[in-house]
Amino acid sequence: MRLFVRLLGFTQILQREITLPNGSKAVAKVEVGFSQRGVLTTEDQKTYYAMVKYWEDQGSPGQDKPVVFSLRRLAKILKKRWGTDVITTLTQSLTRLYATPFFWTNSYYDIDTKKAVEEMEGFRILDALKIIKTKQDGHITKEAGYFKFNDYVLRNLLANHTKPLLLDVVLKFNSYFGPRQSVYQSASL
Repeated sequence: MRLFVRLLGFTQILQREITLPNGSKAVAKVEVGFSQRGVLTTEDQKTYYAMVKYWEDQGSPGQDKPVVFSLRRLAKILKKRWGTDVITTLTQSLTRLYATPFFWTNSYYDIDTKKAVEEMEGFRILDALKIIKTKQDGHITKEAGYFKFNDYVLRNLLANHTKPLLLDVVLKFNSYFGPRQSVYQSASL
């Protein structure tokens, strides 16, 4: 098995090649794009894990139910002090998780039939995101919203098909690991 990581501008490609027992080759590839909201960062990875914790705390709602959330509670999970900067950075992080495209490609070559098959599908970490803020005298007095994980992400969460992690350890990450760290943890190539 070989794992490749390539950076093309703001697009990152993770690719793994496997030799199957019959000698055929299989390739799995995830392409992490970018949007007008920017590229995914370590802070976005922390936000994603806090959202998973929020989802778990609400009883792990299934595919039909969005997770109603509060930015203030999300900030508390992230151990951030509430204020304008935190509201802004959390909102930006959530919008990047919603807007960043991923493309998953599975391909294989069957040595027996001499045929190559390739399948590609696009998705995002969040399928729905809504944030509502009420302001009075320039200060946010109320905020609420909801999010819905992409069906693939949600199925993996419901099936417990995720890499274990300690949220407290992740929250201590303070150095820059590079863009799109959440794909390393979320996408099982």
